[in-house]
Amino acid sequence: RDPLSVVSSAAPLRWVFASSRVVALSGYDGIPAMGVLGERLRGIASSAIDLSDGFAGDLQHVLESSAVGAQVHYASLPRAAAFARLADPRLEAECVLSGGDDYELLFTAAPAHRAELESLAAELGVALTRVGSIRAGAPTLELLDAAGRAMPQAAGFDHFRA
Repeated sequence: RDPLSVVSSAAPLRWVFASSRVVALSGYDGIPAMGVLGERLRGIASSAIDLSDGFAGDLQHVLESSAVGAQVHYASLPRAAAFARLADPRLEAECVLSGGDDYELLFTAAPAHRAELESLAAELGVALTRVGSIRAGAPTLELLDAAGRAMPQAAGFDHFRA
C-alpha cells in the first residue's frame, strides 16, 4: 500500500500527514529528528504541530486556527507495534487518539508537494503517512473506521482542564 495515499471521496484541499520514525527511538531521542523534519517542511507544509497533546487534540488546534475541517482514516494512523498485542480496540483508540508526548509531527500539505515530501522522507529516513484530508467548513474532525463509519473520539490532553 502506498504510504502517502488514502481513499477519500472528497477532493482534498490539503492532505493531513503524520510522521513516524522508521526505527524506534526512546524517550526524547526522537525530538532532534522531528525538529529537522519540521525545519525542512518550511515552504511545503501549510500547517504543522507536534503531537504532544494527542493526535485528535492537536489536529483540533490546527482545524480551529485554520477554520477548516478534516476527515481522517483511523486505520491509517501510525501506531506502535505493541498495540497489535493489546486486544482492546477501545483502549487502543483512546491511546492512539489522545495519548501525548509522541514526539511526532502532524502537518498538512497540498497534493502538489507529494514528490517533495517523498524525497524529504527518504532523505531523513522518516516514514510519512497520509492519514486524511482537509475540507472546507466547520473546524471539526470526522474520524472514520476501516468501513468508513464515523468513530467516537476522545479529546486530547487539556492543560487547562480543572
